[in-house]
Amino acid sequence: MWASTHLTEKGALLAAIADLLEYLNISDAEGAIDVRNHYGRYSTEADGDHIEIPWDPSELRKLKSSTLYEIFGQWSELTCDNDVGYHVEIIKTMIQA
Repeated sequence: MWASTHLTEKGALLAAIADLLEYLNISDAEGAIDVRNHYGRYSTEADGDHIEIPWDPSELRKLKSSTLYEIFGQWSELTCDNDVGYHVEIIKTMIQA
């Protein structure tokens, strides 16, 4: 178990998403598709097409914190029923010098 501190909310979100992607073994687009297919979530009921969840770190860095929270929620939902006790959480705190 480990914890990290980030000076920005966006930095914390990017680190949490990176950890989730590492846990899910996602390092490329094919890996992201494999994970979505494995868990069978994020598809539209009408046609079965999967909803794209961003995974590329360079693309994630371009997004705003509000969008990153949504992405964090989508990826973390895939880990909620794991058997190894994996859990990622973002806790807002204020650091004073």
